[in-house]
Amino acid sequence: MKRSTMMLIAGGLVVAGAGVGGGYWYAMHRMTAMTTPQQAAIAMSGSETAGATSNAAPVEAASERKPLYWHDPMVPGPKFDKPGKSPFMDMQLVPVYANAGADEGQVSISPRTVQNLGIRTVEVMEGRMDTGLSTVGAVSIDERTLHTVQSRVSGYIEKLHVRAQFDAVARGQPLVEIYAPEWLAAQEEYLALKRSAQPAANELAQATRTRLLLLGISEQQILRIEQTGKANARVTLSAPADGLVWELGARDGMAVNPGLTLFRLVNLSSVWVHVGADRKLTSF
Repeated sequence: MKRSTMMLIAGGLVVAGAGVGGGYWYAMHRMTAMTTPQQAAIAMSGSETAGATSNAAPVEAASERKPLYWHDPMVPGPKFDKPGKSPFMDMQLVPVYANAGADEGQVSISPRTVQNLGIRTVEVMEGRMDTGLSTVGAVSIDERTLHTVQSRVSGYIEKLHVRAQFDAVARGQPLVEIYAPEWLAAQEEYLALKRSAQPAANELAQATRTRLLLLGISEQQILRIEQTGKANARVTLSAPADGLVWELGARDGMAVNPGLTLFRLVNLSSVWVHVGADRKLTSF
């Protein structure tokens, strides 16, 4: 019984081996009939050969890249033609390739970081900013526009044309009429020299005319004296510029002396604005 059983097992193994061999022979025969020997070899290599080929391609491409130069990332200025240790830092030189040149000197920030920081970028345009500032301040005069009108002789005010502070005046407008005996004497001396036929009278007349100007008599008044031939001790002082009467120091009938300030005029074409916070004023 044991012998028969062993014979049956042996026969089964023979049949199984024949079936496997026949199947392998049939598959090889079919593959040979349908493809070339090269295609059959590729097909038999299977997925392992395909995976090896795909992994080798990037390695092969990377090995073909040639660095343009080497540099130290911490000191990127100097360039070296071969690898080695950096002369500046305790580190190896890093290669720089051709496709990396476009990113040199550029900074990239992720959109998430930009949003978290609240950064906004807009196109620069010329225009006017619609902003304002509310504060407490005061407007004052520009002292560079002040003009002073003074008396240059002793006398008396006979008529005051501008009688109130902050009145507006125009250039050449009469301000005050002064009776000054000193002006009368100088005018009579000038007219006498103009009428004289002496050789040196003309030069003396020019000197006296200059003295009239220094006493505060205007050019127009001197021309009027020359035309009429009469001296006038009442001389009118006029406004030297447009503006306001900032200070008024003259009154009708008041005695005046040389150097006395009669008017101070200010021009409001420019002013100072004092603004500030915490009780501190700032001028601009």
